[in-house]
Amino acid sequence: MRTTHLTETLQQEMTAKGISKKDIIQAYGHKNVNKAYRILNGILGNAVYNETILQHDMMKTIIELLELNEEIILAAINQDLMDYNNAAEEYQRSIFKPVIYAETKETMPSSITMFGVCNGMSRWKTIKLPEKIASWPEEQQLEIIRQKIKDHYLRQDEVVPFFGRITGYRYCKTYDSSYLFTTDGELIDGKQDGFFIPFASVYLG
Repeated sequence: MRTTHLTETLQQEMTAKGISKKDIIQAYGHKNVNKAYRILNGILGNAVYNETILQHDMMKTIIELLELNEEIILAAINQDLMDYNNAAEEYQRSIFKPVIYAETKETMPSSITMFGVCNGMSRWKTIKLPEKIASWPEEQQLEIIRQKIKDHYLRQDEVVPFFGRITGYRYCKTYDSSYLFTTDGELIDGKQDGFFIPFASVYLG
């Protein structure tokens, strides 16, 4: 695991001020020393991507002992967040495949758990397309999309379970572009920005 900006900041401050892990543990004052070390090592050694870590008593102890300004910590966390988001976008781009997304009356399922258990996103909410369709002639793309939409709308009887009535469809051609279609498969809007397709799944074990 890479070293985060937060980890680097804390370790640099500890070195510069001669503060050891033992010093932090003693200041923390937890009765279970082994548990305290696990908490400290988790903060110093693992990726941290949100500001909730500032509310942890161990982090408060570190900040007080190192006499750190919270702005320094927030700056490190924000940089980690930026790195995380950039990495997440890079990954999403790498796995992107053209797809048709059914737009519905409701934007959230009536039961997220059941929708996930039923694998509803791939089963009801999206329509698979040939991976290379975006490079095909436009008329050929439109013909396939039109037929796919009509078939899906008829098969679903105009409804997506847990979401309600289908109001239209979105052809996500690339990561950065999408197009709106009617339930009859007719193009109703030109190129729009990319559209993030939410993912819902449930693991039972």
